[in-house]
Amino acid sequence: MVCPQIWQLFDITITFGRDGSAWFTAFQGNGKLNPPGDTQPSFTGGYSEIGSMTPDGKFRIFTLPSFIAHNVFLAGIAAGPDDNLWFTENLVVDGSTGQSIGRMTPAGIFSSFPLHGLPAYGYLHQVITGPDGNLWFSIEGSDSNNNTVGEIGRITPQGAISIFPLGKYNVPRDMTIGPDHNIWFTTIQNVGRITMAGNVRMFDPNPHASPSYRISLGGITTGPDSALWFSTANVAVGRVTTSGAFTLYPFPPNTYFDNGSSSLSLGELKGIVKGADGTLWLTDGGQIGHFV
Repeated sequence: MVCPQIWQLFDITITFGRDGSAWFTAFQGNGKLNPPGDTQPSFTGGYSEIGSMTPDGKFRIFTLPSFIAHNVFLAGIAAGPDDNLWFTENLVVDGSTGQSIGRMTPAGIFSSFPLHGLPAYGYLHQVITGPDGNLWFSIEGSDSNNNTVGEIGRITPQGAISIFPLGKYNVPRDMTIGPDHNIWFTTIQNVGRITMAGNVRMFDPNPHASPSYRISLGGITTGPDSALWFSTANVAVGRVTTSGAFTLYPFPPNTYFDNGSSSLSLGELKGIVKGADGTLWLTDGGQIGHFV
């Protein structure tokens, strides 16, 4: 019996390279299900790969070096200023974990830059190209008291790495380049800014709210008005200026993103991006809409 090839795209990023192609990370399962009673998409094994698609729909797939491919999960990818593709690697070998920043040339030549001294249970998420020509990436981990902690890292195209701690509970959910040429990011309850020198400042959208009424943040993007716009899980879109002034725009009841369920799961907006015409486009995991 021939086992089918099954492609599985995880909750990861996609980027456009300088060659005009779309580049993405993927995992190809081997088509063999774990017995007994396993169902897709849990497989006995597979391979991490990087793919590209040209504007006319032609695909090309690059398999990582054999040892890494079997043990690594690729979470994010970005086109670097050096015309290469950069990505985050989370490696699991014999129960131990490790994190690296990977680089691949458009011809498929791989390099890896290991990270050291990260928090316990560290995990790499996004990577973006900063306005300084370096790559910036987000880190999630735990401290000695099992509190969730976040960090942002920077790597130069030559491989020099710096790590900037964000403190307890400040794990980056999304990152974008702001109109002030700094990197802005969301955590579960704050909007953060990190300068190219690594100086961090956190902004609280509702500092006087009680813990049970805090908003939960999702994606972030630079809007057409030179402010930052972010999505929330509270049926609202938020705006923050580069000086930290917030405005929230709640959705009226029974709108497109209000799915009519409990107050904890109404309009859990996730992604947000600015379209070519300045319109803000939103996702909530099952729908796409826009905010004008």
